[in-house]
Order: sequence, then structure tokens, then C-alpha cells
Amino acid sequence: MTRTQIAAGIAVLLLALGAYFAWKGVPTLFSIGPSVATSTIADETDVYKIHADYPVFGVPDLDATIKGAIEASVASLKAEPANPSPNNIKNEFVSTFDSIYDGKDYASVRLILYQYTGGAHGISVAAGVTYDRAKGEMLSLDDVLLLTGKTLPEISDIAKQQLTEKLGENGVWPEGAAPSPENFAAFTVNEEAVTFTFQQYQVAPYSSGMPQVIVPRVQHH
Repeated sequence: MTRTQIAAGIAVLLLALGAYFAWKGVPTLFSIGPSVATSTIADETDVYKIHADYPVFGVPDLDATIKGAIEASVASLKAEPANPSPNNIKNEFVSTFDSIYDGKDYASVRLILYQYTGGAHGISVAAGVTYDRAKGEMLSLDDVLLLTGKTLPEISDIAKQQLTEKLGENGVWPEGAAPSPENFAAFTVNEEAVTFTFQQYQVAPYSSGMPQVIVPRVQHH
């Protein structure tokens, strides 16, 4: 299994199982908009440093999934052995979020989960979380394809074209955008489009970050 597949698998696994993890601390809240707040978990010891910001939409199932994913990552970092660095560098977990959409049809956000436990640099994982308000459940990739009116192979072709335009023909690893569900697992939705995020090393070198491709919606509630 490649590092890209591991990163993508972590994102999917955290969102699927994260709601089952419990955290004993009390998060703090501050408003970032009329209906979305930010919660923060912060902790530091001689071994690790944690600063995790995550959104709270006020939708119980959605909030539990997001909070659980963050708590799972925090628990994972705390279980890591101390960083062997001779410079006393600590293990670190940082989470941020963006691409917030709080619409009447969906609530959607992209989580960025960064972990460093040694080596030249840490690894970031992007995880998209989208909640269907009408159905009262998380949006699946099949649901997203219906929103775009495209099949997965068609989305794959669009992604490769956009990535090539951004990164150049020699800067894209096409196998990372092949039409498989795990390659398109990190998505967010807004009123006009669906955005797919690719993980570090998935479609391009580390220096290219986490490229995104945008596909317009054809279905609107």
C-alpha cells in the first residue's frame, strides 16, 4: 500500500469510526458565523503538542462525526512514542478547516489533519464531511456523482484535465486520479459545485500540496 493510499484511508476511516471515540476535555467555542462555531482542543506535554480547531454546525450527527474524527486523531498522536529527535522536537497534531458551506440543502466542510512524528516533514490529510439535511445522513460519493450529473470515469477525466492545466503534463501522476472511489473520497459541496481534494503525494509531488478540482452541480434543491 502506498503512502497516498494510507493517507486517504486514514481520512475515510476517521470519519467512519471517529464518532465512537470519547474525549474527556471541555472544548472552547467562538463564533465564526451566524450558525457555525469553532471548537478547540489544546494540550501540550514534554512529548506532544496539540492544537485542534474544528467546526460545530449545531447538527448533532454531523457534529459528532467531525468531533469524533478529531478526537481519534488526538488519541492516535498521544499513543505515539516520543519523537527520537536529538533536538527535543515534539510530536504534533494540528487541525484546521475551510470550504464551509452551511446551506439549506447541505452542510459541508473540509478538515485538514496534520500530524508530525519525526522525519523531514509531517503529513496532512484532507477529509471532506458533507451532511444531507433532507435525508439526515452523510452524503456519499454516489450522491455527489448525482449532483454533478457525471459518472466516476467522467469525473476522473475532468480531474486529470484540470490537474494538467494547473501542474503541467509532467507534474501529474494520473494513477492518483484514476476512477476509483478511494481517489475521490475527499469532497465538499457548496451551492454551485463539488470540490474534490487530492491528498499529498496522490497526484503530484509533496511540493504541490493537496490539489483540488471543481465540478459544477447540475442538481439543486
